[in-house]
Amino acid sequence: MLLSTQTDIPVQRLGYAQGINLLAEAGFDVLDFSLFSTPCSDGIFEEEDSDVLRFAENIRDIADDAGICFDQAHAPYRFSRQMWDDWEEIVFPIVRKGVLAAGALGANVVVVHPIQYLNYRRNSQRMVEETLKYYRMLRPVAESAGIKIAVENMWQRDINRDVICPSICSDPKEFCAVVDELGSDVFTACLDVGHCGLTGWNASELVRALGHNRLGALHVHDTDNFNDNHTLPGLGKVNWEDLCRALGEIDYKGNFTFEADNFYNIALDESIFPAAAEMMVQTGRYLMSRVDAYRPE
Repeated sequence: MLLSTQTDIPVQRLGYAQGINLLAEAGFDVLDFSLFSTPCSDGIFEEEDSDVLRFAENIRDIADDAGICFDQAHAPYRFSRQMWDDWEEIVFPIVRKGVLAAGALGANVVVVHPIQYLNYRRNSQRMVEETLKYYRMLRPVAESAGIKIAVENMWQRDINRDVICPSICSDPKEFCAVVDELGSDVFTACLDVGHCGLTGWNASELVRALGHNRLGALHVHDTDNFNDNHTLPGLGKVNWEDLCRALGEIDYKGNFTFEADNFYNIALDESIFPAAAEMMVQTGRYLMSRVDAYRPE
């Protein structure tokens, strides 16, 4: 198990080279490239495939120079409701290029959000059916890019009450069923730890339900169970010892990947980013040691 983190805020604030170098120097083993994040969302996915691949190869060269590589990536997902109304013509081509870029980066897994533009409580079956169609359309793209697509557990906001509520794959039975329907040759599960508490589950419950064969990736961050905080473990309400026990018991073989970039927002100045990144590394190493302590002998 390697320690990883997304590139989101460091790259946004510092640029590609400085942001990637900061994370490498902090001590991360590998990186999760945030293909959804500015300056990545500067129109590159409106260009030709060759331009997208050249972009990814340039980023890969920057990482090589920093002495680090990419094990994971996160496909674009920030689309308006209107774009989702015609997702096959608008959203799919952009995400398709994101999957190609992730493969060119050298990543083994790319996280692609399921479709959830409808109200889940009223349209859960339709959302599952459209999500399966969407992922099946991406299957040949992933195969050609030599990468696995990870399905993520999601949440929605109830606009009438202004609270977070369940969405597709937040229920462990549904999550397992979607992954099983897609097949493990190209697809895997990415458990977003913080999303579990937001939708009324303990993360350890989903770990145990998914088990060794389905769970291939993580988004590790803490939450207060009311907001999608994406902050450092220990600053919210996730039961980390219970989660580590569950990961160890199923002998989880994926990497330990932080999606906790809001932790950088504690820094009054970007000069404090290296210390924040190093704190994240130390926390990650500790939690990984707790996972290992519960592995089968």
